[in-house]
Amino acid sequence: MNNQFNIKEYFTENYNLGNKPTVSKFHITFMNIILILVSVALIFVFAPVGLIGTALFVVLWIVLPILKINKQKAAAAEWQKNFNIRSQTWDTEFDKFHAARIAKMNPMDLAIKKFGLESEDGMDGGLRLGVAKWSDRNATEMNNFPAEPFPVYGHKYDGFYRLYCKDGKTRTDSNEITWFFFGKDQIYVYTLNYKLSEPDRKRDNDLQFFYSDIVSVQTGSSTVELDKNKGFGKKTESIDAEEFILTVPGDKIRYAFTSSDRVNASIQGMKKLITAKKTAALNVRQAPMV
Repeated sequence: MNNQFNIKEYFTENYNLGNKPTVSKFHITFMNIILILVSVALIFVFAPVGLIGTALFVVLWIVLPILKINKQKAAAAEWQKNFNIRSQTWDTEFDKFHAARIAKMNPMDLAIKKFGLESEDGMDGGLRLGVAKWSDRNATEMNNFPAEPFPVYGHKYDGFYRLYCKDGKTRTDSNEITWFFFGKDQIYVYTLNYKLSEPDRKRDNDLQFFYSDIVSVQTGSSTVELDKNKGFGKKTESIDAEEFILTVPGDKIRYAFTSSDRVNASIQGMKKLITAKKTAALNVRQAPMV
């Protein structure tokens, strides 16, 4: 068995194992019945010859086929055993491959450069700080970047996919990452769409919103029609795909999304920040002139 992971072969029914061995069906044909009758008749007419003929018939037409079928069943059972073991490792290998591809693309740095968030001295206001150090940023950094940036990851179903893998998750060839950055007055949104089986096939998009222009932030789902010819695992015509929805005046912008405790916590923090920013802006407008 070839253990080298291949992203294109991952989206096949029997990755690295070939087709499952077939098992023949044992059945008695009309000719078998005729031969049995002839053998029985020979026993009465030519007892020794009839007995030998019957024995040969039983061996050739019954015993050998049954032995062959049992061998095929054993081969099929072994294949299924290996398939079950292999399929449990596919997902791990896929996840490692996917993580390596994301690390190579480095969408966070792409976003920082796209928005020009890097400062002249090479610092970026703490944007690259890990979670443990985020609270250590100074007052200027805290003012310029009031909340920790975070990504949301999601599936796209315009390519191959595996539904409900051994761990219950879905994995797709086409995917989307969206990074959210929080500035003093604006939210910066950078989206990268990419295809794992085609490293050069990717596209990005960037948007900026004033906090005051954001109507709502929410998660939800929408029904996506599936191409069965590109799907493996559970067979279904559609799936409810998770979405992250950013509503602004006159538009709802939808991002592919996969729920997790950390992302959900970040989204709640995002909602609180937007509310705080909008409240502060309203208070400034309503403050009496001195």
